[in-house]
Amino acid sequence: MNMANISFIIPAYNASGTIVRTLDSISSAIEGKAFYEIIVVDDCSKDNTCEVIEQYIKKHPQVKLLRQPQNHRQGAARNRGLSVAIGEYVMFVDSDDTVTNGVSAVYQFAKDNKLDAALGILALVENGEVASVIETPMQDKEIVSGHDFAEKYFSTAVNNYPVIYVWNKQYLLDTNRPFEEDRRYEDGDWCDKNAYFCKNIGFVKHILYHYYLAESINSTSHTISTDTLGDWVNMAYRQWMFAEEIKQDAPLFYDKLIDSSRHIVNGHFSYRRLTRFSPKQVKEIYARVGQVALDYLGAKGGWQRFPTLCFLSPHLVVLIIGISHPLASLGRWLVNLKRKVKS
Repeated sequence: MNMANISFIIPAYNASGTIVRTLDSISSAIEGKAFYEIIVVDDCSKDNTCEVIEQYIKKHPQVKLLRQPQNHRQGAARNRGLSVAIGEYVMFVDSDDTVTNGVSAVYQFAKDNKLDAALGILALVENGEVASVIETPMQDKEIVSGHDFAEKYFSTAVNNYPVIYVWNKQYLLDTNRPFEEDRRYEDGDWCDKNAYFCKNIGFVKHILYHYYLAESINSTSHTISTDTLGDWVNMAYRQWMFAEEIKQDAPLFYDKLIDSSRHIVNGHFSYRRLTRFSPKQVKEIYARVGQVALDYLGAKGGWQRFPTLCFLSPHLVVLIIGISHPLASLGRWLVNLKRKVKS
């Protein structure tokens, strides 16, 4: 393939059960409507994901498989895919989701208007049916600057999904704001930055993407662990830093980002959440967040009571968890037992 109008970049890890569905959805949606390529970046899967893709490539030469030499999580896989993509536009797709026929309309709108980015509607799928949609409150075919998009329309609950955008590849390369690597939740602050700095960004009122709830909730990104909790708080730190960067030029966007960061930290550094972990695991969470991020967030102040204690007295928090964790574990066990008896 010597050229492509659009490149689809798919990070994959242990995705043998869903990757064919994802690949088929792309081909079905875009075949005959644009020259395209699909780049699957395998992040050291432990199952037969690569074998499944290699078999798929035999009948679909527009698909390429790249293998990461080491697992550096989804951000690194996306960065690598972007570095080799030959499309004028790119779309990031997760290996357990699907795109819809709306992708051709969003892509064509971006291309015709020479946009840095265009976005569509995200549909949440549960039990094979669309359960709800997440939609940006813009008019169909409306085009605004990235600044105005951030100030007027951006919601951290709606627009922090890179998969609902079609991005101009050269814009992403020129601005050089790559995904965070070796962490989960690498995409929230990435969308904040890359949407804000767009010269122009447009919205097409079409469902673009199907996000499969049951499969996504069971993924490693949504399993509560020391890594996921620590990476959530680190993302809040990165989001806060970016908010400070644009504070003077975009005060409304600044408020949105700060509110989001506070919500994340207060929710994840709550007493109830931390009692799920042992003292050793709480130390791992602190290490995962990183001392620089802890110092930065702690200095901002204004947190709820327990997050304030987390920042001011980490050793005391570890001691409190050491006392509370066994009791909390026993309480959860009794609650689950009661539920089983009732059922």
